[in-house]
Amino acid sequence: MINDNLDSIIIEVEKLVNESPYEITSFPSKKRLKEKRTHLIMFLEQAKNILNDKEQVITDFIDWEKDKKQLLKLLIDDIKLYLSENNLKTSNTLVFLTQTIITSDALFHISKSNIYKNAYSSIDLLSNNSQLDFFSIPFKIRLAIENKIKEIIGFKSCSIKRNGKEESNSQKIPITLVLNELKGVKSLKLPCSVDDITNIYIWSCNFCHTAQKEYIWTILKAFELLYPLFDYELKKRNEFSMYDFWKNEGLSENEISDNIIKYKGTLYPILYFEKPSDLKDLEFRLNNSRNNKLKPYTFNLSLESVSDIVGFYSSKNNKFY
Repeated sequence: MINDNLDSIIIEVEKLVNESPYEITSFPSKKRLKEKRTHLIMFLEQAKNILNDKEQVITDFIDWEKDKKQLLKLLIDDIKLYLSENNLKTSNTLVFLTQTIITSDALFHISKSNIYKNAYSSIDLLSNNSQLDFFSIPFKIRLAIENKIKEIIGFKSCSIKRNGKEESNSQKIPITLVLNELKGVKSLKLPCSVDDITNIYIWSCNFCHTAQKEYIWTILKAFELLYPLFDYELKKRNEFSMYDFWKNEGLSENEISDNIIKYKGTLYPILYFEKPSDLKDLEFRLNNSRNNKLKPYTFNLSLESVSDIVGFYSSKNNKFY
């Protein structure tokens, strides 16, 4: 029933687009996301991926059929909402209304309810609590990107000088500015496009300022493009052995043992650079950038701050994610 409903909607949306192929290979820029055609094509692409079980290649979960049913419903609800909001007419278009924002009052009371559980047990927050969990997915993606970039470049800290004042040992990092610099680093071999990471990050910041929901097809596209950066098996391919590195540098076993004792980082970092010294080259590049917006920052990068492999075990299919 759901499949039939979605199939008919796909036909109607294809008429609105009136051109193929219905595919977007990269994540749209902020400007392109304002175009109706972009959203319609993204919907068509993600809907067909799910109907044809292409999404399963990414998720690789045993309970795919249950997730598939839920995703199809989310797609149908969101495309109906999008068509209504943008006054796009189809042969069976109906006005579709649903919650699209978490109000300031709801956000405040949801925050309190996490602490005062007993006091709020009798207070009806309507569907705001569950909606916030879904609406905030882009915010979680934003945090994931920010921390992942820190881990990749070995971000230890930075100092920030502005208006005669200095903030030392700061953990604040201008992600978009750093990503723009990474585009020119040839020794960096990431499993996904820096342009995609940048566009997804910019998109993911919207929720922090508006508390508005994003359409499910944009979320699915973000997952699709980012997953190589977080996939357990793909991360293992970039595992770097500090022991082998020191051995190849000609150190004796005693010297290597001393290094292991003194070394504060993981002995098996995930290194996306061609060699460890590339981190210091990146540090120099960031600290001497021609971009005036980076002038206030002095970066401190270290191989010891590069992360190791983190995985989450599935008891159902006996593998890590």
